[in-house]
Amino acid sequence: MASSSLARAARVAMRDLDRDIKTSKPAEAAAETVCVICQQRGGEALLRDCVCRGATAGFVHIQCLQQYINAAENSNSARWMRCGTCNHDYTGTTRAMLARARWTRACSGDVSNVEQLLALFHLAVAVGCVSSPGDQIVLWEHAAAMAASHNGPDPGIMIFIRERLSWCQLQAGDRKLAKREADKVHACVRDAKRRRSSQTLTACECIAVAYGGPKGVKVLRRSLTERRARDGKHHQHTLSTMLKLAEALAHDQHFDEAVRLMEECIEGCGRTFGNDHHQTLAARIVLGRILCRPRVARAEEGLQLLRDVDASAAERYGARSEVRRHASRHASEALREQRCCRGKKK
Repeated sequence: MASSSLARAARVAMRDLDRDIKTSKPAEAAAETVCVICQQRGGEALLRDCVCRGATAGFVHIQCLQQYINAAENSNSARWMRCGTCNHDYTGTTRAMLARARWTRACSGDVSNVEQLLALFHLAVAVGCVSSPGDQIVLWEHAAAMAASHNGPDPGIMIFIRERLSWCQLQAGDRKLAKREADKVHACVRDAKRRRSSQTLTACECIAVAYGGPKGVKVLRRSLTERRARDGKHHQHTLSTMLKLAEALAHDQHFDEAVRLMEECIEGCGRTFGNDHHQTLAARIVLGRILCRPRVARAEEGLQLLRDVDASAAERYGARSEVRRHASRHASEALREQRCCRGKKK
């Protein structure tokens, strides 16, 4: 099924997922908690990597969940990635183990071309917080090529793939390629004739982030207003747009508004995902970076926030996870810049 370069990229992704699974700390289940599928406690670990709330809600055995997904796949393949109860994407160990199982099955050759694409798509999403942007780019590029060759899956898949590619290129420091992918996202939306849909907003946000500047801020403001009205202020799409706008505002040196927006974003992420969820930690990293900017004059607070995220990410996702490396790198950069500023004052 896979070319040699895709096979190599998939092996790296599987290695990163295995490391993530071994180092992740599952949510603690109360003594009376049972699996929502088999209704037994059993000897296998109970996982809850969604946003189900309550002392005993949402916990499952991963084997029970895989059996349930296999039975429901013909009617709803989204169950591989999204909880059927809270309707939010799985994260952490559950997402890693499901992505690994789905890709392994796809490599057997007993699935359709579309399912092969979806399995690769799932694998690329799963490594988002554990692999480097460069490794992610290889997977997304192969997913884009596979989607184009199949010539028929939902255009929404290609829109999402191109948006992820643009974001990864930005994280890798290549704004030129990020702009190119953002233009492709816009073309996908235009060809699909999906006006004023969630995917249209995604395309506009992708272009705004890639190109930046006052126009980008204006587009993101408009998109956030529409997200809030469409999805609610604590929906994951709204929170994602809020984070993008805050970063754009900080880039244009509107620091006070950026800080207020990130504080609201972190509060929303905590309510929706939990305080140790990787999206909440990513939002705290963004706020820490903004606070460490010289013109904000809150460097000590920002540095402490980055250190706290570093410790939380190491405990929850492992010392070698991407979110932990991200926090550690920015903390080191902030400390180095702080020392440099002190040296200039002397």
